[in-house]
Amino acid sequence: MHYYFFIVLIATSAGIIGCTVDPGERVDGEWLIPSGQVFDGGPGKDGIPSIDNPKFISVNEVPSYLRDDDLVVGVQIGNE
Repeated sequence: MHYYFFIVLIATSAGIIGCTVDPGERVDGEWLIPSGQVFDGGPGKDGIPSIDNPKFISVNEVPSYLRDDDLVVGVQIGNE
């Protein structure tokens, strides 16, 4: 059942990334920013480690470092 969480997380991430505008993209023939300021960046290949053994907690086990107004992702499938 926990693998549904990762499917939702990946689909949400892909949707957010897909809706952003590439800073080097041309809109109506005009650059959004000067093309000389567009650089390749971010972590290299395998630069973001995988989450191999995620820890799942119930709503009743919220860690003390989370505040009431923090945004989190929650998934409910049936009664779980």
